[in-house]
Amino acid sequence: MSAGETTSERIARYEQYLSTSHLGKNLKRSSVRGGIAMVGATTATFIIGLAGTAVTARLLPPRDFGLLAMVATLTRLVEQFKDMGLAMATVQRSQITHQQVSYLFWVNTAIGVVAALFTALSAPLLAWFYGEPELNLITLALATAFAVSGIGVQHQALLQRRLQYRSIAVLRVLATGLGTAAGVLAAMGGWGYWSLVVMQLGTAAAQSALGWLFSPWRPTWVGDDVPDKRSLVAFGGQITAARFLVFITRNLDNVLIGKVWGDEALGLYAKAYQILMLPVQRLINPLTSVVVPALSRLQNDQRAYISYYQKALRTLSTLSMPVVVLCFIAAPELIGVVLGENWTGAVRIFQYLAPAAFAGSLNPTAWAWISLDQADRMLRWNMIATPVNVAAFVVGVPFGPEGVAIAFSAVQLVLRYFSVWYCFRGNFLSMGVLMAAVWHPTVAALAAGVLVWASASALVPPLPLPLLFALKGAYYTLVYLGIWLLLPGGAGALRETALLVREIRGKRKS
Repeated sequence: MSAGETTSERIARYEQYLSTSHLGKNLKRSSVRGGIAMVGATTATFIIGLAGTAVTARLLPPRDFGLLAMVATLTRLVEQFKDMGLAMATVQRSQITHQQVSYLFWVNTAIGVVAALFTALSAPLLAWFYGEPELNLITLALATAFAVSGIGVQHQALLQRRLQYRSIAVLRVLATGLGTAAGVLAAMGGWGYWSLVVMQLGTAAAQSALGWLFSPWRPTWVGDDVPDKRSLVAFGGQITAARFLVFITRNLDNVLIGKVWGDEALGLYAKAYQILMLPVQRLINPLTSVVVPALSRLQNDQRAYISYYQKALRTLSTLSMPVVVLCFIAAPELIGVVLGENWTGAVRIFQYLAPAAFAGSLNPTAWAWISLDQADRMLRWNMIATPVNVAAFVVGVPFGPEGVAIAFSAVQLVLRYFSVWYCFRGNFLSMGVLMAAVWHPTVAALAAGVLVWASASALVPPLPLPLLFALKGAYYTLVYLGIWLLLPGGAGALRETALLVREIRGKRKS
């Protein structure tokens, strides 16, 4: 509180901070620059994490990493419930008050404590299940991260709500850097597996502390008489339930393959899935953190919403679709370069998963459901989709990891169509809006894939794998861009992108 500032004056200042009515003026420019910042932050945190792993892997034995991986099976599950979707509730609301955000802060704090207690109470069971007594103390220590994270949820959500993407990017990079540095120093000091615990706790503590530093908002105690609190909590609960169902879909295939076919088959499947999905997720996740808050600010302006929605989808599909298709046609070279010659068994699995990755390279439903306050419809859809995915895994698993990959891709292609149809039935969006945004990159990516697949063996000479992959990538990129420009309206879309880049540069100079 400023010197001489009364409580009412402080709350009035907070109410002004929570207002987002002024953010629509330069939404396009701030969103694009925010997307660049978030992609940069995602890349930087990945590099920092990779460097930390490289250093600690030379200081610690594999068993230490294995112990933390055993605990991760529990913590990943608890993470699905750690904020109960209340951060997104703060981001999505067109209007929200200091009293409501304070209420959500205390709820998040309580949830963090409950998550920590649940994790701590699970420690003996986890140690017994794996037969590793060290897991008791490791799990107890990592449980505190949930309590620490709970007090920073709303501050980070408010930065997102106010479209302060640079602050979010700096926060994530700094937190990862500080946590990684702490873990590396601990490993150099001979702390063993505790250095990996320090790395995770340091990152969680830094995220919460930096959220409080970057956001000037501070909670106050509120009673039960909070307007609209039930709808806020219900929205968050629906988001959390939907995330949990997605979590089941993304993990049950690994469980079934590992149980039926063993660790080698699971290793091939898991690595193929990771390498194929990683570049797509590296695009979708930072863009989602930018697009959803921006669309939430436009939810009452139908024309502006549709325009922004189409530009965001076109940007995502232009970048992600060709990446997936290139991965498919250059799978042998990519697997050979990244994993080595011992992983050739992953190539077919990789290619069988590609249609699922192509379907997942778009995010038209989640962006719409969340930003338009339709989390209940998202939950209902996931209640339908999850059993279908589970059935596909069960049908495919007798045929090995390849069978699971084929079944998953087939179901994803069908479900993607029906999910879009169901989503658009409940709002002002339509298939026409979607197709206008994505038909250029869809046609260009697939057509380029067919042409390069048919001609690469004749046009690309035998070379070492890294050079062969680079040459195929360059060849595909040229064909993709050429087809894009030949399509009706393709050149215009390219000019629009160039103008947008020029506008961003102009803003930076001013």
